[in-house]
Amino acid sequence: MTVPAVAAYVPSYTTETSYITVDEYLAEPTGVDTSQLVPDGTSAQNRAALARVIARASSQADDICRKLLAATVDVQSGEYRVRADGTIWVPVDYSPLVQVNSVSLGWSQRTIAPVSDLSGVRVERKLVKIPVAGVPSGWSASPSSPARSGFLYADVEYVNGWAVTVTSAQAAAGASSFAVTGALGLAPGLRLTIADGASTESVTVGPSYAAGSLTVPTVAPLAFAHDAGVAVSALPGAVKDAVILLTSSRIKLRGAEAVQMGSITSEPSAPQPTMPGGTTELAQAKDLLLRFRRAR
Repeated sequence: MTVPAVAAYVPSYTTETSYITVDEYLAEPTGVDTSQLVPDGTSAQNRAALARVIARASSQADDICRKLLAATVDVQSGEYRVRADGTIWVPVDYSPLVQVNSVSLGWSQRTIAPVSDLSGVRVERKLVKIPVAGVPSGWSASPSSPARSGFLYADVEYVNGWAVTVTSAQAAAGASSFAVTGALGLAPGLRLTIADGASTESVTVGPSYAAGSLTVPTVAPLAFAHDAGVAVSALPGAVKDAVILLTSSRIKLRGAEAVQMGSITSEPSAPQPTMPGGTTELAQAKDLLLRFRRAR
């Protein structure tokens, strides 16, 4: 049976991330009534409905930006020229670039193999600089039969985007660390915001943080206590503001038009607005997200 050729760069995401929590939205002066998202529903039902709207608004923000804003793992694959300084430069499709997980190099697609030592790899915002000297032992800078003279094939697995998670347990004021539900995108030195109403604070991930750990050490002790389920993210404030606007827009537009009948024998008249706004918030959100949009 023929084995299909699979593109290494095609990303696969198991879940999409909500960029704000229900409590973050409710704390904002939106002027939107969320108590009847489910007609005659309970408070719990309306909170669940609001959470679903926020999830869709977050996905809408991704669509506007042509990329997932939350941290993801992607693979950049291609053929790159070996530069005079003995490096190849791999520009990545998605940014900001947080870390490189692995690099595979080969003079041809059939000989591509992992590089064991990434210490010489330089990570910039949208570019990975890889020394050719880091290829597996036994390779030379002048291969006998390269696919194309002076070029190397490379697969680069990298983490990009902004960390978005929530606290998984209570954290006391003065604590030097806190626990989260997800670690993707976290790195030493990263600035995070714990969005907790009047107890909102910014923290910096400590240098002892180990990649993938769900325990986040901080450079300075926590100023406030935080319960489980509190939003923690590195997202720019403009992105969160945009998602709040998109959430309001979706709520308003969902019930924004009603068809008015003149009589049972007449044709329906033009739709009549039943809730003001919606399109204004959408336009404002697009403006906020413009600088995060990925060029095609």
